[in-house]
Amino acid sequence: MAILASVDVNIIGACPRDDQMSRASECEHGLSIPIRALLVEDDEDEYVITRDLVAQVSETAGRGIALDWVSTYDEGLSRVLEHQFDVLLIDHCLDGRSGIELLHEARARGCTVPAILLAGCGSRDAGLEAHGAGAATFLPGDSTTAELLERAIRSAVEHVQWSDEGRPASTLGPDTSYRDENDVLHHWQGVTLDMTTRRSARHALRESEERFRSAFDDAALALAISTLDGRRIRVNQSYCDLFGYSPDEIMDIPMGDLVHPDDVGRSRDDGEALLSGRVSRMQSERQLRHKDGRIIWGLASLSIMRDASGEPAFLLTQIQDITERKSAEDRLRAVTGTLQAVFGASPLAMLATDLEGRVMLWNAMAEALFGWSSEEVIGRPVPIIPDGRTDEARQQRELANVGRVSYGFETVRRCKDGRLIDVSLSSAPIQQDNGRITGSMPVYVDVTDRKRAEATRTRRDRVLGMVSGSGDLSAILHALCEMIEAEIRDSRAAILLLDDDRVRLRHAASMSLPRPYIDAIDGVEVGPTVGSCGSAVWHGEPAIVGDIANDPLWVDFRDLALAHDLRACWSIPIFSEDNQRVLGSFAVYSTRVRFPTEVEMEALLGAAHLARVAIGRKRAEDHLRESEERFRGAFEDAATGLAFVTFDGTYLHVNRTLADMLGYSVKGLVGSNYRDVTHPDDIEISESTGNEVLAGVSRTVEFEKRYIHRNGHIVWVQ
Repeated sequence: MAILASVDVNIIGACPRDDQMSRASECEHGLSIPIRALLVEDDEDEYVITRDLVAQVSETAGRGIALDWVSTYDEGLSRVLEHQFDVLLIDHCLDGRSGIELLHEARARGCTVPAILLAGCGSRDAGLEAHGAGAATFLPGDSTTAELLERAIRSAVEHVQWSDEGRPASTLGPDTSYRDENDVLHHWQGVTLDMTTRRSARHALRESEERFRSAFDDAALALAISTLDGRRIRVNQSYCDLFGYSPDEIMDIPMGDLVHPDDVGRSRDDGEALLSGRVSRMQSERQLRHKDGRIIWGLASLSIMRDASGEPAFLLTQIQDITERKSAEDRLRAVTGTLQAVFGASPLAMLATDLEGRVMLWNAMAEALFGWSSEEVIGRPVPIIPDGRTDEARQQRELANVGRVSYGFETVRRCKDGRLIDVSLSSAPIQQDNGRITGSMPVYVDVTDRKRAEATRTRRDRVLGMVSGSGDLSAILHALCEMIEAEIRDSRAAILLLDDDRVRLRHAASMSLPRPYIDAIDGVEVGPTVGSCGSAVWHGEPAIVGDIANDPLWVDFRDLALAHDLRACWSIPIFSEDNQRVLGSFAVYSTRVRFPTEVEMEALLGAAHLARVAIGRKRAEDHLRESEERFRGAFEDAATGLAFVTFDGTYLHVNRTLADMLGYSVKGLVGSNYRDVTHPDDIEISESTGNEVLAGVSRTVEFEKRYIHRNGHIVWVQ
């Protein structure tokens, strides 16, 4: 409650205490929460005048005053009762009502905010009436200056005196003095309110401001508070250090002079966006200019400091020096650009994955090798791992994730079209500057051709071994079919041979042709249009059909072939070793409509040649065996004595006739020397005639000689 007091002349208002002096000093030197003032004025012109005076007060006092304006009694009372203001400026006359009435009603409803009553002219009655209503002071509008207004606001907000009971009580304004006609002071009048609670709150506020000031001044970030038009009113030491200026120097430098010309426009746009309310906070990287002329990079954050009514009051700027980080980023970009160029132009399939195996990078060669584009795989698990290889791939990734490098691990990977290809995999970890591993970089080399060549060489060596040895012809021909099917994708190989009448083709070997199809064509007669095989044998030249469904050679067998998913057939005739006779055909079927590639044709011709060699050798062996059997029969059954003798005269084989002639068994005579059973007088003639044959003088020699029978008697022979 307001207490109207008349005080004896020798009692002049109490002086400010130490804490008041501190607060005044604080206002003079910059950082403080702005004074929140409410102006209740129904005349807009008077509002403009008062606003300009308040602006002058803010500038000269170094402390901001946030001024709100309302123009009606009711609106003014509503805002006053919000208790959000530090001082009230109330016009004496308000749209038919009075500021005194407003102040009385506000005080009656618990408002203790100090008030200054404004009037068109000053008078003793007006002053008494104002103090009676609880105003801190009374200012006549016709003589009010910025200096008087500043003193009145400061006194209203900060003037404090102590009550007789020892409790702090703050006056709401300077005294009003009354003098006689001789200008002698006979008494003064003041209004006091019990401000104990308010003083405690202000004490807590001062402590909070001290903490804020300490945090502000000692912050590692560069901090600055400026007015809304960009004039700095406080900066910390980090701010000065960032730009290389002293505190006194930097306060007078326009902000635009500290920003690189390239970023001045963006800085201005950020401020306008904040003040317009489009955003509540702005953060951006900017180039700044140091005192010595060098460019520094800062991460600038701008935010609005608002007054109690929520209106913008100041701008808070925070700047983090990121010059070193930007330099590191520039270096990293240069390295990254080089690596990306190498990565993109590499002839190897390269990709980068994170620790969970998701694709981060995928170069053009990986796209060409595996078929997936980078858009299809980035951010997703690696798609090239075939079924049954997931554990292997996980183990390779885990090795890289712990810093291990692997080279030349050969495995299998899947392409987008489902093909499996042989690859050589090398992998290395991806490490940051601090050594932390963030993923791995697998590098793939397609070794499918090499692996196929190795497998082909192995298979051909095996087949050649079978051909050059005494392998079974059927096994050799089946091995040839297996070899060609491994070399030609989606193929079905078959070998057909002419029977003895040389009219029909008989099935000789196949690994994967359907049995019903084999049975259907077994024994077919050769002819100019009897499929690929019949035509090749008939004409003695290759019959290459790329589309069975539409080729005239297959008119009679088209439905049969298509029913077994056979779409193309390439047949090579197999000739005898003297090229005089066709022995059969080597055919390759495909499940796709297509012609053979050059490599595939070479493989087929090579297989047909091996079949020719194998068949020729087998038939030669058969003929030799038959000849040997005939000779053996003639040798054993001959009526004359026959023997095979080595150069030194040892019997290798003798027939029964000779053994009987000399009285020995065949076994008893084999291994002995002819000299052992020859008469001593005939050994010389036997040797001389033998040497004559060996020397090629004669093919045959006839002479008579004597053998010694086992029982000792002489046996004459021719």
